[in-house]
Amino acid sequence: MKFSKTTLSAILSVTIVSTLSLNAANIVKIPAFTKKPAINYAQSEAILQLRKNAISKNMLTASFKNLLDRTFGSDNYKVQIFSSFWAMHIKVNGYSTKDLLKIFKNSSFASFVESASPNYINSISQATNDTYYSKLWAVENTGQNVNNTSGTNDADMDTKEAWDIESGNKNVIVAVLDTGVDYTHEDLKDNMYNGNAKHGYDFAGDNDGNNDDDPMPDTPYDENGHYHGTHVAGIIGAVGNNGKGISGVAQRVSIMALKVFRPNGYGYNSDILEALDYISKKVDNGENIVAVNASFGGSGGSQDDSMDKAIEKLGSQGVVFCAAAGNDSKNIDNDPVYPASYDASNIIAVAATDQNDQLASFSNWGKNSVDIAAPGKNILSAYPENKYAYMDGTSMATPQITGLVALLKTKYPSDDPNAIKDKILNYGDELSSLEGKIASNARANSYKALIASNEDPNKDDEDQTQKNNPPQANDDQANVKEGESVTIKALENDSDPDGDEIKIVSVENPSCGSVSHNESEVVFDAKDCDEGTYRFKYRIEDTQQASDEATIEVKVEAKEDNNGWGFFGGGGNS
Repeated sequence: MKFSKTTLSAILSVTIVSTLSLNAANIVKIPAFTKKPAINYAQSEAILQLRKNAISKNMLTASFKNLLDRTFGSDNYKVQIFSSFWAMHIKVNGYSTKDLLKIFKNSSFASFVESASPNYINSISQATNDTYYSKLWAVENTGQNVNNTSGTNDADMDTKEAWDIESGNKNVIVAVLDTGVDYTHEDLKDNMYNGNAKHGYDFAGDNDGNNDDDPMPDTPYDENGHYHGTHVAGIIGAVGNNGKGISGVAQRVSIMALKVFRPNGYGYNSDILEALDYISKKVDNGENIVAVNASFGGSGGSQDDSMDKAIEKLGSQGVVFCAAAGNDSKNIDNDPVYPASYDASNIIAVAATDQNDQLASFSNWGKNSVDIAAPGKNILSAYPENKYAYMDGTSMATPQITGLVALLKTKYPSDDPNAIKDKILNYGDELSSLEGKIASNARANSYKALIASNEDPNKDDEDQTQKNNPPQANDDQANVKEGESVTIKALENDSDPDGDEIKIVSVENPSCGSVSHNESEVVFDAKDCDEGTYRFKYRIEDTQQASDEATIEVKVEAKEDNNGWGFFGGGGNS
């Protein structure tokens, strides 16, 4: 991706909450982990980019199937169709991948197959270090010591300042393609996607598309890096201000866990394409998926192959694709790493910085291939079974950007991927250490990105933070009978320290019933609600677009039963 193209990327980091209940006993020490396949593709398999006459209604057309049957034998191959992208995964017994690619490039397949590529294998983009509890420097860097390394004051993402403007919303969904997520973790469970019972899907069950809806990581967690996806999810969206552990960049968000790494620790393009196809169809069905986090990569790929086209399709649907640049300390302009090196305009390729605003020693770079940098060294985040761990890697930098995308899409819901990318790339902190190595020459700044529409990014940060104080939203309570509605005058209980006008800008969907709002009131309709207490968030905003949120608690009471026996009228003497 060239910087001249609108490209997305942003950084943020795990953050300390107001009450931190984390101690050394919760910190897991992760052993050194490096895992790369002996060959970078699966044998006897291929990914085909198809022409329009090859599939119909998610099935092979008769003419294409007949050609495959004649070539390989009807019982000798299996296929997976990714209809959103006109692509297909095929596995053929007794044929090498090299032979398959030759066959599909033959003229007899030209009317059905546009291109063929191996089923490339990806590795998670992680480096590791000693783990012990310390401060989370990426949120607010005061120069503190982290893992025996001193930091530099303000070498951070200004996340703390950003939360005065926006802290996220559960209506915004991000998809984490990884090793799975421990959706029962104390710091993640309330921010998991609720589209199904297990909060996502497992596409890595086997090699034939026989998967299930449970994206829990494989065990043991410390084997083949199965903790990786949980750590990534925590950076994006660990619940904020819950008195537990850490906080993600987006304190409120919905994390869709899509497991694409198999028990062997590898992610195959066929499984990843299946997950992207799933996302595309969910978006078509109206789900608000705003970003994909891809903290993995491999050397296999080419421009305009099926993976590139799938990512481009998601971009046309409004989805930003955040990809790790990799951890080989190399220039990927010369030695590409995919998916970060694809040209799809909705990709943000992310490098890693340390707590001194230097390019991390392990991080890849590339003036024409890497868009922005984010904190990726000594990052504390979630680990399965309610534990936490420090990790290094562009895998840790990338979810900082994904979390920022979630914040931006909460504040600017009508922005397309290009607009979101512009805010992130053009409003970062330019660093001499990144000049000539990163397209934007910058480490992302979440505060500047969030005020991009109404502030000068070159102003002093202190001037900006003193310019406006955010409004103060306060919790409200109400009672309503079953099946009836109630109006809550929420704004009457709220205020702004600067005297700015305030208004209600959004309301979270409750677990039952429905809500609507204008600028000062919220209406809760208890239709189909059982007796009980229901809570949901609402957000207010001042004239400077600073915001705050609070909780409305509604007690639904049983409706009085008026169907019993009674008098029809009074008695009297005649």
